[in-house]
Amino acid sequence: MRKLKSPYIVWSLLIGGIILLVGLMWPQTANAQCGSSASSCKNCHEIQGQFPVNNDGSSWHEAHAFGDFCEFCHAGNVQATDEATAHTGMEAPLDNIQASCGNCHAADLDERAQVYATALGVEIGSGGSSGSTGDTPSNDSGTSSSDSGSDNAASSATTASTTAPTTAPSGIVLDDPNTIDYVARYNETVLGIHPINWGNRILVGLITLVVVAG
Repeated sequence: MRKLKSPYIVWSLLIGGIILLVGLMWPQTANAQCGSSASSCKNCHEIQGQFPVNNDGSSWHEAHAFGDFCEFCHAGNVQATDEATAHTGMEAPLDNIQASCGNCHAADLDERAQVYATALGVEIGSGGSSGSTGDTPSNDSGTSSSDSGSDNAASSATTASTTAPTTAPSGIVLDDPNTIDYVARYNETVLGIHPINWGNRILVGLITLVVVAG
């Protein structure tokens, strides 16, 4: 009787393992998490290669290239699919360091900000032109020409925001198969955490079980 039961047990375990393996490999609905999919900033500039900045030689971008942090420093609309709307509301990175950098660097905020301010040649909170993208008016002086420029910039931003819904997308593809998982990249490169391939482990276990029991 024992010889008759043994094959049934092995086959039951084998079939159960296959069912479990298929269940683990079955596509599941992804749960959104911070940085898990690229913003339109990363998608356009890095994935599609339109004016990439991750390796532009500046310590600013290279130090933050592992994550999707564009909006924290530059603001703007990270969900917009056209350039004009995506760049609406952008700010100079050091205009408000508490809002831009405080969440990640609360302990040494001023020291870190000063390093980049020196590299960019701007003052913290001054909205220097070196860190500005052109979508945000300068706050350096109160002259009439500056005020006029601010009014024009604000008017342009308002116009772009108003006309955005009727403007065709400028080629930014958000549903790209090459979208990068920045959380996984950070875990692997910075924390040294690598994903476990449970499918392969179960398969090896089943093969071992069949060999031993066979």
